[in-house]
Amino acid sequence: MLVNSVQGFLKVRNIERDPRVAVAVSDPDNPRRYFQVRGRVVDVTTEGAADHIERLSQKYLGTPYPWFGGATRCV
Repeated sequence: MLVNSVQGFLKVRNIERDPRVAVAVSDPDNPRRYFQVRGRVVDVTTEGAADHIERLSQKYLGTPYPWFGGATRCV
């Protein structure tokens, strides 16, 4: 799983402090039903991060990524 953030944001600082992470997605029709993935970040890099976040922005927003600073990719 790849997760993008921006260098200096709280998410990146938290991962640098403690690499344990969890992602939860709830069912909009039944909020008590959800899917959760837990794991550890094995690498934090800027390599490929800008291209990855640009592809995500195009896919989900249909526009270029509104650049908020240096993209970081957590693997």
